[in-house]
This record gives sequence, C-alpha cells and structure tokens, in this order.
Amino acid sequence: MLRVIALATILSFISCSHHTKENKPVKVYVYHDFAPFVIEEGAELNLSEQFFQKLEAKLAHKNLELVRSTKVKVIDSLLKGDQVMILWVNPKWFYKYRNHLISSSPILWDSDYLLSRKNSPVEFNGGESLYGLTQCSVAGHIYKSIDPYLKSGKVKIIERPEMKSCVDAVSKGKADYVVIEKSAWLNMFTPNTKKNFSLSKNYIDGFSRGMLLSKDLKDLLPEVNELIDSLPESTDWKNKMQRIGGKEFYELFNLDISELLKMKTN
Repeated sequence: MLRVIALATILSFISCSHHTKENKPVKVYVYHDFAPFVIEEGAELNLSEQFFQKLEAKLAHKNLELVRSTKVKVIDSLLKGDQVMILWVNPKWFYKYRNHLISSSPILWDSDYLLSRKNSPVEFNGGESLYGLTQCSVAGHIYKSIDPYLKSGKVKIIERPEMKSCVDAVSKGKADYVVIEKSAWLNMFTPNTKKNFSLSKNYIDGFSRGMLLSKDLKDLLPEVNELIDSLPESTDWKNKMQRIGGKEFYELFNLDISELLKMKTN
C-alpha cells in the first residue's frame, strides 16, 4: 500500500511539474535600448509591441510575454533552460550559443553607418579611414566588420552604456563618431535634431534582424516564419511602420533582391 501511495505521489509531482512548465509564459525578449526597438513604459505602441501583437495572435495557443531585458540576462535565462524568443537579432551575435537556438526568417534588413557632427563629418572609406579618430562604443556591442582596425590601437575608443550617451558624446565633441544603425537614425531623432549630425554616405556593414528561439520551441518556427513572410503583403503592417518611421523605415522590411545584393548581408 505504501508503495502505491509513493508511486502516486511521484506521478502527481511529475504531472504538476509538466503542467507548470506548459503554462509558464514564453518570454519574448527585447534587449535593445534605443529606438525603434526599445520598449518604453507609457509610450505609444512601438515596433516591438506592434510585432508582438501579431505574434501573439499567430501563436494564440501559446502563452507569450513581451519583456524588456539585457543581453546578459537573456543569455542567463537561455542557459537555465527557459523557453525564450529573442527579437530583432542576428544569429551571428549569438554564435557561441548556436547549439541552444534556432533562427527565424529575416524580419528586416539593417545597416551600420557613422554618425558624426554636421560641422565635422566623418566618412567611411575602409577601416583605415578611422585611424586617428575617436569612436564612442556602446558597452557590450561588437563592431565585427571594423574590429581589426579598432584593435590596431590607431582608433581611440571611449565607452558609454547606451546609444543615447554615445550620441551625446559625439554632440559634445568627446568622440568623432558613433556607429549607428539605419533603423536608429530613422527613429531616434527629430528632424531638427538631425540637422546637427551627419550620416556617412557609405555603410560599414549590412545585416538581417529576425528572431532566435530556444530549440525546444522548434515546433513554433513554421508559424513564426509564416507571420514574418506575410508582413510585406500586409497593408496594416505597412501603415503602422510608416507611422513609426516613415516610408524609408518601412522599406527596411521590404527590400527587393537587387537591394539585398548591394548589402554585405549576414
């Protein structure tokens, strides 16, 4: 009799543990701290929230939660075995954790440029064109395409915790430039503020942004990709993206093949 009770207790515990995991929300992480990706309390629905609404509708059978976090905390959650989705990222940024993750189709195509002061513009003509200048680097960011030149010791580096702080450092003359994404340039600044800055004509690197899912969510990947693939044909999505960042921003979601071939995409 005692054996039967013990077995029933064990089976009950296993059942409860499984039930708890099934009902635990899957966290959809955004760790970017700058527009258009950042999640801000009290702000109008931004890009991340707009996409999350569509994702939530597509995966109505799954309990999802949109969470603003840091990259360190996201990786910690992943390594603890939590079910996670990471939004607006490129697989190469998580190469070390590739055995834990699967990648969606690209959602948008982005590119890195140099942001400098209007009265002291910096153009990019290869890595050596940065020699003798001061770059403001955002803590934790990797500048893969120009990394060898930064490590040469011929480019002075100052570090700030976030993009806004680096933009401020450039504005005050403490740095000559900061590497900034096209998506951020289109969304971080008012038209009047943009007049104080110069964006390099040549981009440094081109790359895709999509979603990474922990491998235990592989069954959701086809539905996630169906959603992503449907966005270019969605008038609702087009209107929302143009309201957020204008026509040029919407085009990042809908580049044609000739434009993609011009980019050094990753």
